[in-house]
Amino acid sequence: MKRSLFCCGLLAGLLIGVGGVGALHGQGAGRQAPKDEFLDKLVGEWEYTGKFTIAGKDYEIIATETVEWVCQDQFLLSRMTQTQKGGGASFDILTVTRAEPGTGKIKQWLFESMGMAQTSEGTREGNKIVTEADGPAGKTRTKYEVADDGTLKVNVEGMSPPHEEWSPVLVLEGKKKTEKVEEEGK
Repeated sequence: MKRSLFCCGLLAGLLIGVGGVGALHGQGAGRQAPKDEFLDKLVGEWEYTGKFTIAGKDYEIIATETVEWVCQDQFLLSRMTQTQKGGGASFDILTVTRAEPGTGKIKQWLFESMGMAQTSEGTREGNKIVTEADGPAGKTRTKYEVADDGTLKVNVEGMSPPHEEWSPVLVLEGKKKTEKVEEEGK
């Protein structure tokens, strides 16, 4: 009997402790996390056109992306597919983005269907986000900018050893699908 009471007490203590830790971290039923205003502009379905540069050669690409809030609006989840125009290569990119509360710092985790994974950190300045990462192929710097007309521009630059200067890797310009459809309907 004493053993049963002890086990029940231990279990109750663990449950209360876990619940308390969750509450300290702002987790729990009914909690509404504040959304980041700038990142919220990125939510939706996007269509892009642009170019990908590799070994000094440019390839025209089209891309589609779906961006949504996940994990109680703490993270943005982005799923992008880029395809070379004319039926060329295609690959997928999964990105998780978080604005660190109170700091304005941005953290990203990126995974590509070619097997690459990297983390990046950056800052937001007005309508722009700039992140930098040190990945398997060298350094990358990504700039996201939302223009007043709702256009999203994404510029990725790379620096691979032994080079010590940034060079363009990917340039995309896109619009949300819903906005594009509305404009065509006018």
